[in-house]
Amino acid sequence: MVIHLTRHEYEVMAADEHWALPPSLSGRMGGAVNVAAIDRSWLHSPVPADQMDHGRWESARLEVPG
Repeated sequence: MVIHLTRHEYEVMAADEHWALPPSLSGRMGGAVNVAAIDRSWLHSPVPADQMDHGRWESARLEVPG
């Protein structure tokens, strides 16, 4: 599964222990086909590190293990 995480979503997750990311797969008619739960502790490991003082990441494409 691939998810796209924004910097804002990541920062909210870091500040709120009750935050959850429930990605869903939508079917052709717009209804949810599958809803998953992502382990918040896992989300800390694959996000990119800011490389410079004057730049930071704003979104990341993450491949979630099965």
